[in-house]
Parts: sequence; structure tokens; C-alpha cells
Amino acid sequence: SFAEAESLWWLALREAEDVQSVQLVCTCLDGLADVFLKQHRYAEAESLYRESLNKKVGALGEKHAVVGRACNNLAHVLYKDGKFIEAEALLKRALNNVNQSTGLQSPEAQWCGRHLMRLLKELGRNDEAAHLSKVMQEVVPVELQVITGTKVEAICEVCRHPYKGQQCLRYTQRGMASLRALNLNQP
Repeated sequence: SFAEAESLWWLALREAEDVQSVQLVCTCLDGLADVFLKQHRYAEAESLYRESLNKKVGALGEKHAVVGRACNNLAHVLYKDGKFIEAEALLKRALNNVNQSTGLQSPEAQWCGRHLMRLLKELGRNDEAAHLSKVMQEVVPVELQVITGTKVEAICEVCRHPYKGQQCLRYTQRGMASLRALNLNQP
């Protein structure tokens, strides 16, 4: 139930603000934005993702991987809303950010790169997409690639299982550590 989920996220957001936890506030903003995104309420989702991104930049600085993921989230809603130029700029920012924080070989960078390649192809910029694809594939060590048809999936460096998406769901400690860092760096 979207209405119930929205109500609960608003309640959680108020409580997170009361305890002044940047980590919890960002989690609630992202969760609420996800609910809006699933309902195609793009303007509301965009506003919440922007607020979350700004809080993360303030708490962690521009070069943190969490900020790269936040840029990717905002780019996704902009893409869905047909704002392709803004989405492209954010995806490039996300990729640059993740490259600086974890390197292009990281699953996060590969995830951002795939989204940017997809957008470039949809914009008819196939040469740019092909160049980016080549760059992204060159940095992934062969032992971390699994070829499945024509797609390359990432292999988790910890559990060694293939996965799709931002990170291995079996190994989320890095993500949790990043979220905990939000609270450590708050003013």
C-alpha cells in the first residue's frame, strides 16, 4: 500500500529529524522518494532525492561513494521524468565521484557506467556509449568478470558470487559502514 508506506516514511522522517541523525534522515528521504518514484510522482521524488543528496554532500563531502550513489538515484528519477540532459550530468558526476572514491573497477562505478551508457545510447550517442563501455570493461580484472551471453556481471570480491546491480546483496557491510559514516561526520 503506497499510502501506508508514505505515511510510515513521513513518520520515520519526523522521528529521524527529532534525534538529529543525518543517516536516518537520508534513509527516510530516500525511502520516501522511492515510494513516490514507484507511483510516477517524479517531482516529489526528485525533491526528496535532491535534499538527501545535499545532506550527504554536507556530511561526507563530494568524493564519497555514498554521494555517487545519491547522484545515481537522482539521475534515475530525472531520466524517468524525461529530463535526460540533467540525468546525464548527474550520471557523469556519479561516475566521476565513484571513480575518485573507489576506482572504476568497483561495482558502484560499473553500475554508474552501465546507466550512463544506456542513457547515451538512448540519446543516439552510440560512439560515446561504445567508448565508455570499452573504458569500463578495461578496468575490471578478468577474474572478476563472468560472461553471461553478451553481458558482463560483477563478481563480489568478498563472497566471489556473481551479482547484478550496485553491490552484492550477500555482502553489504561496505554500504552499512558508509551509512554509519554519515552519523560520525555530522556537525
